[in-house]
Amino acid sequence: MRTTATGRLVRSRRSLVAAAIGAVVVVLVALAVTAFPVIAVAAGSAERVNDVGPLVVDLWQRVTGGS
Repeated sequence: MRTTATGRLVRSRRSLVAAAIGAVVVVLVALAVTAFPVIAVAAGSAERVNDVGPLVVDLWQRVTGGS
């Protein structure tokens, strides 16, 4: 940040881009940390490996409200 002659703070584009990238990374990490236990439980409770795919799809549809 820098200040103008009138004393106003001015943010550079670099700092705004860095903040935006940081926010996106934080959101993606939060989603991954939230989704991992759900997928791990689904995979752990599956009787066979072939059951994991449909379980994940079903959980995804329930979470997103999709059909």
